[in-house]
Amino acid sequence: ETASFDPWPSWSDDETGSASTISSTTQQNLPPGRPCGNPSCGKSLRSGVKCHTCSREYYCSRTCRLVHEDQHQLSCKGREKKFVQCNTCHDMFPYRSMKMCNRCQKTPYCSVECQAADWKKHR
Repeated sequence: ETASFDPWPSWSDDETGSASTISSTTQQNLPPGRPCGNPSCGKSLRSGVKCHTCSREYYCSRTCRLVHEDQHQLSCKGREKKFVQCNTCHDMFPYRSMKMCNRCQKTPYCSVECQAADWKKHR
């Protein structure tokens, strides 16, 4: 016998006996009854909307995520910024705002002026 391919997700019966819930293979792996990440919501999760930054907090809807975003930013692990020291002025700046040497791609500068000032030593 050859196994038949079923392109549709399998359905399972819930407590009432009706086939209305999709099987757990097509849902995200969330603990049953997990509360929404927004404390003022009080709903349980059926499908999760993740925090875009840390992917650790789940919400019952996009609206709940947006409402709780300001409070969650304080504890969000993905919001930590990496700071790097400028090679010329030696001040610390966020990594994403730094310019790298075009030639070696390793030496960070905070501005074009700092890169020009360091050109004779770094070339």
